[in-house]
Amino acid sequence: MIDKCAELNFNRVKVHALLDGRDVERGRRLIILFHRGKTQKISSEKGLDYAIASGGGRMKVTMDRYNSDWNIVKRDGMPCPRKGRKFRSASDAVKPLQGRSKATDQYLPAFVITDDSGMPNGTIKDGMP
Repeated sequence: MIDKCAELNFNRVKVHALLDGRDVERGRRLIILFHRGKTQKISSEKGLDYAIASGGGRMKVTMDRYNSDWNIVKRDGMPCPRKGRKFRSASDAVKPLQGRSKATDQYLPAFVITDDSGMPNGTIKDGMP
């Protein structure tokens, strides 16, 4: 999808990643999330603004599939720039899980990636073009 956006020359793409972890080998989350630096590579090579903006594990930021826990949705919803711990990079956001032996991506708390001033690098707003 990111490649197609770049092919169509979309100027700005911010990824709000919902991580699962059940169908992904533990420890591969960074490879998949960054796809070897895809957003950074597109930004630098094509002069576009592509980045990971926020994310989190599905069991923490969306309704879980086991108990249909709507309270998760009411409390957090999909990660958005006003919710979640702030990090300077998506790598920093997911590193805390890597040291936990049984932790999977689906339990990653919501995170927001910020710029140097602490402002979210991608927002979800009504009326965005």
